[in-house]
Amino acid sequence: MPLCTQSIKSQVPPQQTRTLPPLTEQSCSVRYDDGSWQVVSPISGKAAE
Repeated sequence: MPLCTQSIKSQVPPQQTRTLPPLTEQSCSVRYDDGSWQVVSPISGKAAE
């Protein structure tokens, strides 16, 4: 899964993914300094919790 652009990353509240969202071709991931990840599906406008 590709990393999110800075534009997408800045639009989502930072939180670790606990439940995988529905994946789309636009899905991407944000990696945090502590090693945790957040999976984002921009088409739905909703990040995983």
